[in-house]
Amino acid sequence: MSDLCVAWDRSEATQRRALLALQQMGFAAVAWAYEVNGRLGASHSCQITRPRQEACSAPSSSSFTRPVRQHTRLTVHVEDQLHLSAMLTSRSVLLSYDLVAVVPHSELAFEKCTSPPLSELIDIISLPAGQRAAFPLKGASVRRAVRAGLHFELGYAAALRDGGSRRHYVANLQALLQLLPRRRQLVQGLLLSSGADEARLLRSPHDVANLATLFGCHPTAAAQAVAANAQAVLRRAGRLRAHDPLAPPPASGLFDLEPDSASSSFGTFAALEAPGAAVGSAGAAAEAAGAGGDATEPPSRQAAGSKKRRKR
Repeated sequence: MSDLCVAWDRSEATQRRALLALQQMGFAAVAWAYEVNGRLGASHSCQITRPRQEACSAPSSSSFTRPVRQHTRLTVHVEDQLHLSAMLTSRSVLLSYDLVAVVPHSELAFEKCTSPPLSELIDIISLPAGQRAAFPLKGASVRRAVRAGLHFELGYAAALRDGGSRRHYVANLQALLQLLPRRRQLVQGLLLSSGADEARLLRSPHDVANLATLFGCHPTAAAQAVAANAQAVLRRAGRLRAHDPLAPPPASGLFDLEPDSASSSFGTFAALEAPGAAVGSAGAAAEAAGAGGDATEPPSRQAAGSKKRRKR
C-alpha cells in the first residue's frame, strides 16, 4: 500500500511528522511530490531530501514498525504547447525523479499527454479533485492512456477540506469511473493518493478505500487503487528509467560487427571446445596413425576385403 503524492516540505520536521504518520498507518511506500507551475527548466532538477528512517521510527507499541520506502515525484502543471515542449526538452530533469506526473489544464494538454512521446515520459495524470473539471474527458483518450500504462490520480485530501471541494471530488471521481476500462469488478488505471500538504490530512489505506466506496467506487476496485495500482505505477516507472524510451539506439549491435571482429570477440566453435576433449582427440589420432594395418585403411577398402573373403 502506497501513497504516491505527499507534498514535499523543506522543513525536515514536517517531513518527519508525515513519514511517522504514514508508518503508523501501515503504508509501505511514499512519494514526496514537488510541484512546478509553468515552464520546466534545468533549475527544477530533483532537490528533494529524504528524512532518515531511524529519526522517524514508530513507537515500540505500534504494530507497524517496517520502514517506508521513499520515492521522489515531480508534478508539472501544463496548459499550452509551450509547457509541453519544455517537458520534451527537459528529459534529464524528468529522469532525475522516480515518478513524473502531469496536471493538464486544457484539452490540448490532456490529448498530448495521453499520446507518444509524452506518454512515454510520464507515469501519472493527476486530475484536479477539489474543483470543477476544466474540460470534459474523452473515453477514447482515457482508454488510450490506460493501454499505454498511465494511471489517473485523484487526491482525496480535497474531499476533507470543505463541503464544496467534497462535492467536486465526488463528481470528478464518478465521471472518471464511467470512462475507465473495467474487468468484472476491477477498474483499470485508477490511483488514489492523498495529495496532502499536512500530516492531519493523511488517512490509512482502509479509510481511503472506504471513502472511495462511499462515493460510488466498488470496494474491490477501491482497494486495488490504493495497493495494486500504486505498485504497478512504481514498476512501470522503474522500467522506464532503467531504459530511456527516447534514447537513440546503440551505434553497433551484435549483428553489426564485422566478420573479423566477430570471430575475435566471440571466438570460433573450435575455441569453445573443452580443452580435455581437444587433447583426447589429438591423442586418439596419433594412436591410430602409429598402429597401422586395417585401422588406417579407408572404410571402402575394408568393405571390399570382406566381400572377397565371403566368396572364397
